[in-house]
Amino acid sequence: MPRPPAAAAGVGAGLGAGGAGGGGAGAVGAHAAVDPAAAALAMLQNVPDDAGTQLAELEQQQRALQQQRKGVQIALKAEKRKQSRIMNKAAKSLSDGQLVSIIASRAAAKAKAAAKAGAKATAKGKAKSG
Repeated sequence: MPRPPAAAAGVGAGLGAGGAGGGGAGAVGAHAAVDPAAAALAMLQNVPDDAGTQLAELEQQQRALQQQRKGVQIALKAEKRKQSRIMNKAAKSLSDGQLVSIIASRAAAKAKAAAKAGAKATAKGKAKSG
């Protein structure tokens, strides 16, 4: 049940602070006791609603990121299936000799790249020590 405005402010109800006002029998002004519920309500009315808005924005951002992640996973799965189909089709159309030559050329390119990287690392080591 709401209190009348006079009672909420502590006027006329005998709710004085009892401090320097002299006995506390209905003191009015800076020493008057304030209803805690009214004080809390006044404080809440002065608080901006940024916290609720920010929370809602972060939740929306989280949902958008989850949808984006799901889309990326679907696209990745589709791309893997596409590459698998292409490789299967290519493997069916190439002869065994062609497949062997492709594998050999890839192995040679890989060995050349590894040798080049090893040479760079050795040259770097010599440059640092010299």
